Formats: sequence, C-alpha cells, structure tokens
Amino acid sequence: MRAELIYREKYVYADSAIREMVLWKLPEKTPEHPQGLKYRLYYGLPDGTPVVRYDNEAGKGHHRHLGNREEPYRFRNVETLVADFLQGIEEARGGAEMKRQIEIGVGDAASTAEGFADAWNSAVRGETLERRERLNFENLHTLLKTLTPKRWILLKILRQKGPMSVRGLSRELDRDYKNVYTDVRRLEQIGLIGRTRDLRIQVPWDIVEARLRLAA
Repeated sequence: MRAELIYREKYVYADSAIREMVLWKLPEKTPEHPQGLKYRLYYGLPDGTPVVRYDNEAGKGHHRHLGNREEPYRFRNVETLVADFLQGIEEARGGAEMKRQIEIGVGDAASTAEGFADAWNSAVRGETLERRERLNFENLHTLLKTLTPKRWILLKILRQKGPMSVRGLSRELDRDYKNVYTDVRRLEQIGLIGRTRDLRIQVPWDIVEARLRLAA
C-alpha cells in the first residue's frame, strides 16, 4: 500500500512567498516512523528557491534544511515541530474517486497552520480522516492580487475544456500567449493548476471553495 495523503495546505504571503505543509499516513508504523506518519514542511521564495524545509524522509529521519544547510532535527511533538518551522520562516523573512476540493481562505500564519497538528493528532489516535486541502493567503489584498478575474476565467475554461497546452489555452481565451503563460505559472505554483503525464496543464479540482470572514 502507498502512503495516503491526509492533509495539504499552502499559504501565500503578501510578497508571493509560499509555505506548504503536507502530511501522509503510512501503511504501517515502523521504527523510523513510529507514529505511522510522513510529513513535509516547506517555505520558499516566489522564484521557487527553498529556504526552510522540515521532513522525516526514509533513511534520514527527522531533519531540516535551513538555506543550504542540512541538519538532524530532534522531534519532540507535533506542536513543537510546527512552532520551530514557523519560527524558522519568521527568521528567514526577517522578523472511489471523490471529488477533489480545495478551500481558499485568508488568515494569519499561526492559525492557518493549526490544521496540520490537528490532522497529525487525529491520525495518531486512529481516527477516520477526510482528505482536506487548503490554500490560504496572508490577507485579502494578496488573495485578490493573485486570483484576479482573468485568472478565475482561465481556471473555469481550463476545467471545462480539459487538459491542453498553454498555447491552446491562450487561443481558447483569445489572450496573448505570454500573459496566459505568466498566469498559468503562478496558478501552478500555488497548486490550482497541475500537469498531466504528458505535461499538459489541467485543473485537478472539482470544487474550489472560497471562504472569507468579513467580521470577527
């Protein structure tokens, strides 16, 4: 059996940097993975350069990458893991087939990371987990700057028409190829567009749900 994805969340900062937190449930517990879980915590620059990474890859155990430096990480509990990861980001920043659904929202960096620990603890307790995937933005301005009306239309047309090339999509939209290419690259970076095995672009989501809280 393969590892089962049980949680994935992406967070887009105002400067377009990306944080991603991913958790898989393994088929069985092992001495190397006593909780039966595998994780990857990532923070990178807008150009894709990784800055902070934590994971428990087989053969290496818990470890982290801080820039170009790799070092072992002493795992205590999931809360400390998340706290250390967020601290690393803060320092780096200077201070049967189910329908696939992704939730889009706005929130601060700490509160949006809590779902990772919740999923971890639920899995350790042996609870049945539903797959949840999220895309969070630091503020509404960043969300609207990233998900422009033209990009929403792009996503809708690509979902309706199915996998195609960027050039084919630009013809469908009657837009300049370079502008469509830029939009596709950004949407691919934040996970709203994926690639087929033959590298055509596609929208892997059946439901894209945006939740915005207008009042506390």
